[in-house]
Amino acid sequence: VFCNGLAYHAVHGAMTGRTRFVVGRVNNRYVYLPISAVTNKRKKINLEGGFWYTVLESTGQPFEMR
Repeated sequence: VFCNGLAYHAVHGAMTGRTRFVVGRVNNRYVYLPISAVTNKRKKINLEGGFWYTVLESTGQPFEMR
């Protein structure tokens, strides 16, 4: 359902002539976000941390994979 909403709004944004944007949800509403605002700062994941091991476990990848 969430992915369907993203796709729906992405298509409608493109049909209205918008470019260089991504669709996201803020405060439970779909919004158009400039790609530059989304990518201006990178988040880093600790590859030794619990979050990364959870990702590897849930996707069935070996823990040695990086």
